Amino acid sequence: MKRPIFSIGLTLFLLGPALAADPAKIDGYCDSLSVVPGEIIRFHVSTDQPTFTIEVLRVGATRESVWKQEGIAGQLHAVPRDASARGCRWPASAILNVPFTWRSGYYQVRLKAAGTTSNAFFVVRAKEPGKNSKILLQLATNTYNAYNNWGGYSLYAYNGKDHVQGRRVSFDRPTAGLADNWEIPFIEWAERSGYSLDYAVNSDLEFYPDILANYALVLSVGHDEYWPVRGEADAQAESGDGDGLEEQPDPDHVGPRPLLTGGPLLAGLGL
Repeated sequence: MKRPIFSIGLTLFLLGPALAADPAKIDGYCDSLSVVPGEIIRFHVSTDQPTFTIEVLRVGATRESVWKQEGIAGQLHAVPRDASARGCRWPASAILNVPFTWRSGYYQVRLKAAGTTSNAFFVVRAKEPGKNSKILLQLATNTYNAYNNWGGYSLYAYNGKDHVQGRRVSFDRPTAGLADNWEIPFIEWAERSGYSLDYAVNSDLEFYPDILANYALVLSVGHDEYWPVRGEADAQAESGDGDGLEEQPDPDHVGPRPLLTGGPLLAGLGL
């Protein structure tokens, strides 16, 4: 008995190329830009997968995995219309008590779900500033946020939704940051070369102004446009008559601002 022709078409259809599944979605941010050992970091994560993994790595001469939590319950959260200005306001998905043994540094947060990865970060400041290093590397986190258009808007029109410039931006939203362009390569080079560094973020100079007194050298590496007024004033004061500072005009600001560079200064100061 002959088989009906339609069965051939059906067989070819079943053996044809499968449609690719949509990639998993995962995004997140930390509730603090910087902490000291003993404090708490909360991870705010949105994903369309039932579970996900968080892995924390310290970035230095190598990438050292220091903490990992798997099987965290996932939940997809809405993105508020004002997320760029007011933050995502997602609930915390996981909490990390930062161990007292963790060194000051830049910590990358890998968020993984069904083969998809996104990143967040935080900085661990020195519990005793200046004890293990006389060099402070300040990360340009204000600039990261100014250019971050996640949720629709940044402080610039060129990458804003409908080319509209935002009037304010929140840190409580995902950001890849600009550290990969400048600061991460510097950190990897410096620690491979044997330099010991302490780490901070822009706002630490405003919230903890006394921190500067503990260091012989404060480094601002890369694209550091946005200084808090108090932080800039304190940096100028700590430099005395300006030694170690270069006056560099910035199109986004009026007047000179400090630019503390690495390489030659490190060698010149014997640090």
